[in-house]
Amino acid sequence: MGQVLGLDIGSAAVKFAEVACGRREPQLVRSGVIATPAGTVADGQVLQPAELGRVIQKALQRAGCRARRVACAVNGSGLLLRLVELPPLSPAQLKTSLRWELERYVPYAATAVEYDVQPLEMLPDKAVALLATAPQAVVTSLLSTLAAARLVPEVLEPGPLALLRFIGSHSAADASADPFLILDLGAASVKIIVQNKGRLEFARTITLKEFGTGADAWERVVGEIRRSADYFFLQQHRGAPHFGTCLCTGGLVHETAFLAQLEAGLGIPVQVAGEKAVGEGNSHQVPGHLLATAVGLALGEVEKHAFSHRATT
Repeated sequence: MGQVLGLDIGSAAVKFAEVACGRREPQLVRSGVIATPAGTVADGQVLQPAELGRVIQKALQRAGCRARRVACAVNGSGLLLRLVELPPLSPAQLKTSLRWELERYVPYAATAVEYDVQPLEMLPDKAVALLATAPQAVVTSLLSTLAAARLVPEVLEPGPLALLRFIGSHSAADASADPFLILDLGAASVKIIVQNKGRLEFARTITLKEFGTGADAWERVVGEIRRSADYFFLQQHRGAPHFGTCLCTGGLVHETAFLAQLEAGLGIPVQVAGEKAVGEGNSHQVPGHLLATAVGLALGEVEKHAFSHRATT
């Protein structure tokens, strides 16, 4: 298989991580963070695919990346992830059956949606599955960008799922602290994710421009995060919010005043996840908390190949 590239395209920065199978564990081979050209990306959609594709291609060449197969994140407030209960059908049948019911779950026309479904639990009378939907325009823009960068898409994966994979591989948090609150603190948006017993149970993206600027902007963001947490517990009939911990990734983890406000507002410990990226002895200069989603994307493809290889030997 060689290496695989994980690519996380944001409004302010593009993060990439080239990961290879090591003897004992996956190894980060090359990585980097480049500034997203102004006006090329907005809320997960690439507005100028040709321009951004050229920028990404040049950055990968400068970094010496050899991989051409890429796992790319789908992000933005239009990305919806939710648990659904469906008839006990095969994965292919589940996806087919959902085609006619999408408008029950998404706030936009089904004809403008790309979607996939992942069975999580098969019971005699129902299937519990994770439904992922995104605006078709977002997905098409990502594919056009990858083509312009001369990359071959292996998978387009929701960013929150890739982030959870990274957290699962690199967090030392006690599993008894379930459910976890995970925040990806980007320059333009915050992903709010709840993981419970190893699986995603809630995900939402808020855009920071909604909260304005000024001294109390962070306070408003913290309030919205807290309301999202309250909604999750209310929806799940779990009583008062009781997260064990909050793990944070993204560029805003350096805003120590904001992290202090988070800790005070949520009433739980707030930790930075990803002090290292992948593998022991990692000497790369890019902090793991910036690469979290990109590394998680690449890990998914590397682990998939490793499992397939073990199954055939």
